[in-house]
Amino acid sequence: KDFIKLLWKKLKASPDLLMFGKKEIYNLEQVQTKAFADLTKLTSLTGWKPSISINDGIIDMVKNLKKNVKYS
Repeated sequence: KDFIKLLWKKLKASPDLLMFGKKEIYNLEQVQTKAFADLTKLTSLTGWKPSISINDGIIDMVKNLKKNVKYS
């Protein structure tokens, strides 16, 4: 939810269009109540850490989308 809010803000989209809440789940649709990454084990095994923050990553993604996506 926090990721989506941050992305929405960077896209300069209207907050009125962003809605969270219960939605109908259709037959055979995957149910995923939470999605997040815990990099603790990866970091302890490999020493790898992200080189960019989630905020900076979103900013870069939005810039690239605006630059490369053609709207019809």
